[in-house]
Amino acid sequence: MRKGQIYLAMFLMAGLLISCNGAGKSKKETISIIPNASWWLEPMDAMAKVIEDNTGVGVDVQKVPDGAEGQNILKTKQAANELPDLVCWAGGSFLTQLNPKESLMPITDFAAAKSILEGAIDPMSFQGTLYGLPLCSNGWGFEGVLYSKPLFQELGLKIPTTTEELWVVCEAIKTAGKVPWWMSLKDTWTATQVPENYWAWIVAKDSTFTQRIANNTLKLVNSPEYLEALGFNNTIIKKGYCNADYSTATYDAGLKALVDGDAGMYPQGAWAFGNIEANYPDKKDNIGFFAQPVDGNNVIAVSPMIGIFVSKNTKKLDAVKKWLESYVTLGQQTYYASSTGLPMYKSVKPNLSGAYKEVVENYFDKGKWAYNQQVGLPIMFPDWEPTQVSVSAGETTPPEAAAMLDRGLADACKMIGWPGW
Repeated sequence: MRKGQIYLAMFLMAGLLISCNGAGKSKKETISIIPNASWWLEPMDAMAKVIEDNTGVGVDVQKVPDGAEGQNILKTKQAANELPDLVCWAGGSFLTQLNPKESLMPITDFAAAKSILEGAIDPMSFQGTLYGLPLCSNGWGFEGVLYSKPLFQELGLKIPTTTEELWVVCEAIKTAGKVPWWMSLKDTWTATQVPENYWAWIVAKDSTFTQRIANNTLKLVNSPEYLEALGFNNTIIKKGYCNADYSTATYDAGLKALVDGDAGMYPQGAWAFGNIEANYPDKKDNIGFFAQPVDGNNVIAVSPMIGIFVSKNTKKLDAVKKWLESYVTLGQQTYYASSTGLPMYKSVKPNLSGAYKEVVENYFDKGKWAYNQQVGLPIMFPDWEPTQVSVSAGETTPPEAAAMLDRGLADACKMIGWPGW
């Protein structure tokens, strides 16, 4: 090699090294995601770290409060066209509220979309188009009643299967100086659990119920069974079976009271298992699960899973795609290696134990479940949470609350031009 060629080769090699070093640095990119605080658990941080190490894409997690407060923050960002790259939101009928065609990006052609299990596709879709990927920390949205196994064992109580049996159990727990049924109206979304449980019970008996509500041939105010559901929480309060601070109590306080054995029961979803595992790992086996006791023919409710959706205006689409593709594979494997749950993605092994295993084996696998109102309605009832809080606290009667929900749904369906309204 000639001397000039040697110098040229050295120059090119140096340039290549500089270029490679610069490229390595440019790979480090951060995208943003906005979830409710209770949706992004500690195992999600570990998962995000693994994804970042594998892809070079980090994630800025912008947590917002649960319930209506967090929803309002997200809606404000949406109105100002300031949504982060990724948005966490409930699927099913809640998805309409985000106006997906205007604010979200279809992901049918994303590589990550090929990993979703078939049963999880519909709740993540809007008018036949896939927009979201299920968020692992919230799982399938199984809903029922969590209970303290040690307290039930100590008092010799059996799982109630009817409302009458439930009152007997509540009275025994109250006599023992404990809270029979935890209620947390400060976190307004928790007021909806019992009505959602009842909705599934109604649907299990009448598969046309949701559809008749959706096509304007049935009103909630004319459903005696749903009026019973709306009155349940206030009945608990009047009987003195809940915590005295029910109006200011929180979801987190309810989980703590349950795992500590200070409360006997708390109507909640399977997403709570992740919170319990993360915050009370030594007490996770204290928790059991059963369906809302009504008439002995009880089923668990299944709500649409929370999804991760892509903002239509993201400026980092390549990084988003890379992060999501790793999320549905390596991310899921990392999450379920340390967290209990039933995966919503292919080639990911479930991690079933404790109460979650009870849900899957005793109800889900046996077909003892039905979707709640969040799957099947064209749009979720406006003011769903405040209406449930109001009727729970006795500020409105069940017929008044049902009429409010009926009017709200009618207005919303007319606004979106839904057939039959």
